[in-house]
Amino acid sequence: MNPMIDRLRSRIAVFAHDLLTIPASWFLAYWLRFNLDRIAPDFVR
Repeated sequence: MNPMIDRLRSRIAVFAHDLLTIPASWFLAYWLRFNLDRIAPDFVR
């Protein structure tokens, strides 16, 4: 395949991975902060 297409596909995959992991890490950080219990509604907003 064309090396330019492979490079672009790789960049898109990295960008999509970053978009998915940032919210997941925020959620996991709050979850750990509340000792793996339910997150308080005041902190969800």
